[in-house]
Amino acid sequence: LDNGFYSIDKYLSVFFERENSNAYILKCGDKLAGFVLQRINEAGFNEISEFFILKKYRKNGAGTFMANKMFEYHKGKWEIRTLFKNTKAQEFWRKVVNEASKRKI
Repeated sequence: LDNGFYSIDKYLSVFFERENSNAYILKCGDKLAGFVLQRINEAGFNEISEFFILKKYRKNGAGTFMANKMFEYHKGKWEIRTLFKNTKAQEFWRKVVNEASKRKI
């Protein structure tokens, strides 16, 4: 919406109500920069269900910071998927996962 407020539908409310589902907000300074929804999936892996960084924060490392915080907070196996046509997301996650695996987070 124009005022920045969005209603929370049933899909999103799960992340505030269920065990093993978490919602995080990213702020840069005092400005809202993005969010991530994490859950434990049916296979028992950590999963990023939604990951969004506002365009103006995408080239300054905000997304990488947020992804690494997820790996740090939620140890264990991860499953990360993107839409097939979202090549920018695929490039981002390949880079972040490759760097994180070298550090063995």
